[in-house]
Amino acid sequence: MAKTKKFVGLDFATMKPQLGLKVTLPLLLSVLWMVTMSGSVASSLGIGLMVAMLLSGLPFAFGDKNNLDALYTTLSLDRKTVVRGRYLFTLTMDICAVATSFILGTIGQLIATLTGATFTNDGIVWVFAVMGFMCIAIQAMQLPFYFKFGYQKAKLFSIIPLAGIVGLAGAVLAMGGGELLNGITTLAAKLQENSVMLFGGIGGALVVLVFVSYKLSLAFYKKREF
Repeated sequence: MAKTKKFVGLDFATMKPQLGLKVTLPLLLSVLWMVTMSGSVASSLGIGLMVAMLLSGLPFAFGDKNNLDALYTTLSLDRKTVVRGRYLFTLTMDICAVATSFILGTIGQLIATLTGATFTNDGIVWVFAVMGFMCIAIQAMQLPFYFKFGYQKAKLFSIIPLAGIVGLAGAVLAMGGGELLNGITTLAAKLQENSVMLFGGIGGALVVLVFVSYKLSLAFYKKREF
């Protein structure tokens, strides 16, 4: 576990130039402005998770550019440690994104209150659950592609999960999916009556998905040659 923690620290060290104040400050100010104007914390959460999804691919891009995978072998980092560390790094980025989003949302709410604007947090828990599930699910589907092909070759493949979700939603709507959507809405309303079952189901599905993703990534990465 100590090697895994060191690897995560190494990932953050390689990402530091990409997360400097010149890059993050304009982004943070833009998010704060959007939160204040929209009057909802959900907007900051959505942007934060989207940024986290983009950042999860940067260590792979940096590694490809500088041939770090070959370097890891000289540092006595076995491939299981690399895969485990990269998943932990991704999870850490997600947590940081959520924390930053709520901080910006709170500041935006304060600004909106001072200016007399209307601000709402209605349904924020459910918005968080849905967005969080989608973010982690997409990342879990993207990471095996990165480990199998490397960032440059996997860029196209990595957008397939996101494109597939958007395409499926569009197809359902185009085929007159009103009844299906009403059924999903009804089911969601029933599930809200039992939050434990809802969050338990979401958590269980995520655990299974991430476990399968991790096993695939490990299998793919072990077969790669550097």
